[in-house]
Amino acid sequence: MKTDYIIRIDRTEGTSFPYWIKEIMHPGLSSFRPDEYYLDTVEKWLHPDQKDHAIGGDPIFSKLEEDNAFVKCLDLDDLLAIQAKGIEIFLKFYSGMNVFGWGSVGKALSGKLIVPSLVEDRSKVVLCWNWLNYYWNKYDPALRFR
Repeated sequence: MKTDYIIRIDRTEGTSFPYWIKEIMHPGLSSFRPDEYYLDTVEKWLHPDQKDHAIGGDPIFSKLEEDNAFVKCLDLDDLLAIQAKGIEIFLKFYSGMNVFGWGSVGKALSGKLIVPSLVEDRSKVVLCWNWLNYYWNKYDPALRFR
């Protein structure tokens, strides 16, 4: 049922980040993101170089910054809402993928940048955090609003 694909987020509350995130790289963008949308309207975006081979996170971060595209990227709140929909909905849209919320790139206590993602693991949708030295391939898209 299409109503199962609706994501609703109360963006007035503010995002609750893990204690080990000391700074958000692009704060204040959540007010520009929709409070309600259908998952089938979310784009799976890849860096041009990511389509043919694995690349590090720095070029992806730089490209998103260059294009002023962080506002279009889903964030941690979006990922948590997708996770709450459960494994069946996740697999319908993102089977075999590790999907990223580049709208919530954070600086960890170590000073390194880290980005949240969702992946299927043992029939559950799991929230992960990936350092920018992770290698992204065609199965690791950024989720973005069109």
